[in-house]
Amino acid sequence: MDAASAALMTASQKLGEKMYAEQQAAAGAAGPGGAGAQQGAGAGAAGGAAGGRAAGKEDDVVDAEFKEVRRDA
Repeated sequence: MDAASAALMTASQKLGEKMYAEQQAAAGAAGPGGAGAQQGAGAGAAGGAAGGRAAGKEDDVVDAEFKEVRRDA
């Protein structure tokens, strides 16, 4: 079981490295203001390891302030 887990981790890491290299190449081709240049250096490795999100897709995050109002009965 441990050997199979180690083999899976190694294959996953190689896949992540390849995806990261492709993203870096695309960012270089897009130039300094391109969409690929906005991602952080760890974004490709994290995306490759997780295998989840599509490259360049941003989350819909809303930053807001709120005030809690307590009603004492």
